[in-house]
Amino acid sequence: MLEPDLFPSLTIENRDRFLKEFERQDKLIKAGVEIVGDPQDVYGLVWEWGNRRQKKPGPKTVIGTNPNKKMVWMSSQAPFGWIRINEPFMLRIVEDVMATADFVSPDRAAIKRELERLAKKISKGCAEVLKMSAPVDTGALRKAIKPVDPGDAILDQEADELDALELGED
Repeated sequence: MLEPDLFPSLTIENRDRFLKEFERQDKLIKAGVEIVGDPQDVYGLVWEWGNRRQKKPGPKTVIGTNPNKKMVWMSSQAPFGWIRINEPFMLRIVEDVMATADFVSPDRAAIKRELERLAKKISKGCAEVLKMSAPVDTGALRKAIKPVDPGDAILDQEADELDALELGED
């Protein structure tokens, strides 16, 4: 259940009805960020997860720990991962955007529309943070970072399926 003090600046009319309708929401609202483009341009995951095929030091590489806590060769431009270091900034975007929520109508359809609007704004903000902090090589990675709006088919794919595709596994 939504905690009344979670976002004290929210405008909620008919709070009891709103909470009842909010609890009846039957769809998870998802949004995100993706990297799109030609394979040679979309190397963002290697910057974050390391190069699993590399067995010895190379130019501009250091040994680092990826999100799975595995020791791998990482780029010296992003030895701690360029996505992970931005988590505090992205969480701040979520907080700031949610503070602007305006649930003027307590019906389920209006709640869903507002949540989708907020999710879209959050994904756009997070994409901008990642663009600005992406390691620079050719510049293609920055251009390849795009927000993913609610309802996009990529959000329906399972994480394992995406990891296999993105990491080149069969």
